[in-house]
Formats: sequence, C-alpha cells, structure tokens
Amino acid sequence: ANGSLDAVNLALLMALLYCFDTSFIEQSTEERDDMIHQLPLLTEKQYIATIHSRLQDSQLWKLPGLQATVRLAWALALRGISQLPDVTALAEFTEADEAMAELAIADNVFLFLTESVVVSEYFYQEEFYIRRVHNLITDFLALMPMKVKQLRNRADEDARMIHMSMQMGNEPPISLRRDLEHLMLLIGELYKKNPFHLELALEYWCPTEPLQTPTIMGSYLGVAHQRPP
Repeated sequence: ANGSLDAVNLALLMALLYCFDTSFIEQSTEERDDMIHQLPLLTEKQYIATIHSRLQDSQLWKLPGLQATVRLAWALALRGISQLPDVTALAEFTEADEAMAELAIADNVFLFLTESVVVSEYFYQEEFYIRRVHNLITDFLALMPMKVKQLRNRADEDARMIHMSMQMGNEPPISLRRDLEHLMLLIGELYKKNPFHLELALEYWCPTEPLQTPTIMGSYLGVAHQRPP
C-alpha cells in the first residue's frame, strides 16, 4: 500500500543485484583470480552484451524505479570490470557505464531505493539485503566520484535558481532535480536501523590506523577508479 516491495519482489531484486556485484575484484583473496575466470559477467561477452542491450532499451518497465535500480547496479558493475587489467574486448560496454548511471539517476533511483526498498518491512530482516544496498551506495560514491560531483554541481545551481526565484517573488521552477537530496535521504534512511550491529556507516570515515594497501586507499579516494579520458 505504501509503494514498498513485497517479500518476493524484494528477494528477486536482491538476487539480481548480487549477480552484478563485482566488489570482490578489490579484495586481496586467493580465490579472486579463480572467480574472475569463472564468472560469466567477466568472461562471456555475449552474456554482457545481452544484459547491456536489455538495459539500454528505452522502453520503460512497469516499475521504472526497479529498472533504474538495475541500471545503477549494472553501471557500477561495468565500472568495476573496467578496473581489471585486460578488458579491452569489453570496452564498448565499460565505456558506457556513466551513461547507464545517468539513465538510472534520471529515473530517480535513489528515491526508489528509499521509498520502495529500504522502507520495506522485509528489508531489515536480511543482512544480505542491507549489505547490498550499502555497497551500491558506497560503490557509487567511490567508483564514480565525478558523477557525484556532477550531482553536487546540479544541486548548487538549483539552489541558486531557487534563491533568485524567491528574491523575485516567483515560484521555483518545477523542473528542478533533487537527486543529491534523494541520495542523502537514502543514506540517512539506510543506517537509521542497525538490527545486525553491522556498523556499516563507519565505512564512510577514514580509519584511525594508516591504510597499507593502494586498493583500500582507492576505495576511499575514488581517484583510482577514474577511467582515463
């Protein structure tokens, strides 16, 4: 009734989001190389091409927010894949990651995640759900810092337009975007509850101990994840 996903649809969405999860690429584990050579997401070009084509299709799904969420996850998967040393064969897809993210943002992905996913009565019942949305947000912030900066610049420009409208006694333009606001609200809503005592919100802050690995440093600075122009 409140627009949130039911248990079945939430489970299906999370299963799909985990199919696009490439966060293990940054982990220094012995199994990582084996996983890289086994996952269709990293090895089968036709598999990637089919998914990419489906998500690039301009036809709206019955639930546009669901489409936006999958597009954002796919964009982040492409950005993660682009960090691998030998992915020239997939360049036509990985170079479209920001365009895919923009499609997701245009369809209010952050608002949907807040109002339909995080507020679902079933969301906090599963630790895996919480971790996946957490990673979706942190990956967006770390892997696409220029996109985040773009959202900030848009918000600053819109704030100036609102201020000018108020000074002139006019109503603010109805076409203004609220993407940065929606992202901030999503972050606030996600960590409002902590039933599993995960303390995931602490990952937004640099640790007190010096970081030893470039990989971890990259996850905080974001610069390491920028694709060369």
